Amino acid sequence: MIKIKQYEPSVILIPFVIYLLLFFSPLSSKAHNNYFYLFVLLPFVLFTRKKEYYNVIKSKIFISVIFLVSYLALPAVFNIQSVPLTKIASPLRHWFSFLVFFFLCVVFFHKYALEEKLKFVSIWAAAWGLVSIVLFFWDKPFVDRLVFLGRVEHPIIGACTYAVLFLFLLFSEKKPAKALRICALFVLALCVILSQSRGPILALFAAVLAGLIVQGRKIIPMLIGFSGMALWFLNYVRLFSYGEIFTARPIYRFAIWKQVISNAITNGTWLFGHGMTANETVAVTLDTHFQHAHSVYIATFFFGGIVGVVLLLILVFQIIKQSVRMRSGKQGDLIVSLIVFALLSVATDSHKLLSGPNPIWLFFWLPVAYLVTEEIKDITSEQ
Repeated sequence: MIKIKQYEPSVILIPFVIYLLLFFSPLSSKAHNNYFYLFVLLPFVLFTRKKEYYNVIKSKIFISVIFLVSYLALPAVFNIQSVPLTKIASPLRHWFSFLVFFFLCVVFFHKYALEEKLKFVSIWAAAWGLVSIVLFFWDKPFVDRLVFLGRVEHPIIGACTYAVLFLFLLFSEKKPAKALRICALFVLALCVILSQSRGPILALFAAVLAGLIVQGRKIIPMLIGFSGMALWFLNYVRLFSYGEIFTARPIYRFAIWKQVISNAITNGTWLFGHGMTANETVAVTLDTHFQHAHSVYIATFFFGGIVGVVLLLILVFQIIKQSVRMRSGKQGDLIVSLIVFALLSVATDSHKLLSGPNPIWLFFWLPVAYLVTEEIKDITSEQ
């Protein structure tokens, strides 16, 4: 029998940080996913010691995450319709991939200062975002929605990923040189604004305000006034129209959500949901179709029914409770801002909380993992 030598999880830290960097790169989603499987997941399974599990399971949030994603990963049990065997394997594979990612995030935040490494990810993302802005608007007016280069090209998804790195760079104690930090913050914020995505813009604004409130800053009214003036000026010189963000494009969210809920009640899937393998297409009218529910909360009802929503709300309650408890701590401003953004950004877009390698891992689950780390530290200090 071949005995494989076991190492500390730190051996995967650099490949893991590279994986985060590659969200902002010319790689296709398939190539990016394959990198995760080959250089993060496989080494984790084969070469790392698993004793770190004992610390992680002390977290109530972590336990809530396990219950939620495990429930969502069982389409054969909870899907009313028959599910082919080939489709059953997909959610289970995603379940395992996600848990490896989430577990590594917690361990790396807890023992290896991942938040310090994220400043390099933020700077790299800002550089890549600047390239995206220059190349996209080279022959286009600024009223167009910015489509990013690479893995996170979609305006909404891209805005969410750039926004969460903006918050890490703004509130984290692990900061790069001041001039570089200011330039990176400006570019990251510009990426979010030029995406013209309502949800991420409002979520980021709320998250920054929440972080400043936790800090006790008196600059908040000035920030609100400056932001309003900046938006007015950009609209006045026609760099972009904030009317495009808030009024010009039709808002179908409420119609989509109403249709998803109505269909679940009509089809009798309101209790256990359709399962993760179901077709998510939503028909608002005969000619208007959408690929998914455009809200993680509504989509969880679609996939997991009332049971799934209850499990999600338990998780959200644990997240809010712990973030409020940690607000007076050393990094309370960062924790609160990240959680506010994570919970709000998925309210009006995204759909699957349980997925294979995906940008939602970065803008929703990474903040949750950071909170789990702080919860573990809090529990350890009390013992």
